[in-house]
Amino acid sequence: MDPTLPRSLLGGLVLFGLLSVVDVVMTFVPVSPGETGPPFAAVVLGLVLGIVSLGLLFIVVLRRSTAALRWLTGCRVLSALTGLPAFFVGGVPSWVAVLVAIFLVLTLLGCVLVAPGLRRVPTKAV
Repeated sequence: MDPTLPRSLLGGLVLFGLLSVVDVVMTFVPVSPGETGPPFAAVVLGLVLGIVSLGLLFIVVLRRSTAALRWLTGCRVLSALTGLPAFFVGGVPSWVAVLVAIFLVLTLLGCVLVAPGLRRVPTKAV
């Protein structure tokens, strides 16, 4: 990776960072009385993916690691995919489905923005 971050890559990293923070914070949001929250495993997975994503984000920014960027993108995609059951499980409030749809779009936008940084840099033959 280049020592300087292109604007699109920086924008994607900021977006991934915000989504990662939301993953961590959403773990501690209580469920309203009378509502059924997400399964415990989904909550823990969201927390773990958020923390791992934040760690990978720091590695990408500090070391300019292409491998860490790939892992970060994978974590963010996996995190977005964990929200898909909101569209298929009955009893999910409509605002949750809208929120999941927004997160899916933002994750897709982040992937598009960081895509140029995911390419391998060919090494020169000596």
